[in-house]
Amino acid sequence: MKLKINLFDVIVFIIILLGILGFFLVKEGKTPLAKVQGIEKDVEIDMIVRNLPLNDKEVIKPGDKAFIRIKNQPFAWVTVKDVKIYDKKMLVPNFNGTYTFIDDVNNPFNVDMLITFTSRGYVTEDSVVLGVKVKVGMPISVESYKLDVNGVVSALRY
Repeated sequence: MKLKINLFDVIVFIIILLGILGFFLVKEGKTPLAKVQGIEKDVEIDMIVRNLPLNDKEVIKPGDKAFIRIKNQPFAWVTVKDVKIYDKKMLVPNFNGTYTFIDDVNNPFNVDMLITFTSRGYVTEDSVVLGVKVKVGMPISVESYKLDVNGVVSALRY
């Protein structure tokens, strides 16, 4: 029996083989969190939420659990360590050259909120890794039982 090889079949076979090989090589190149070279420590993350329209000041309390997303990447459940709520103020000039701060009458329900979270993370030589590298100024989202807000990382402590 004579074996006849078609050139088109060989090209299709090579393309399929390269596709499967490429899939496994790309998957192998990803670095999982377990391979991060760093020291695992407790990390505190400060998050600032500006101009939050808030009527209930007990929406999130210390000790609550919250889920955070850093740069739209889901991370994990973290513990709320501290919550500070700052009412918005207006600067009103006096006629003698001084200034007075009063409550903002234009937006009486808008507040600024500083939320501190604690979690376990890896401290490397150039950053803190919580699923992704976390640095000051990165967008962060928080979701808890009553709260779903976006803010910015303002401080990292370990």
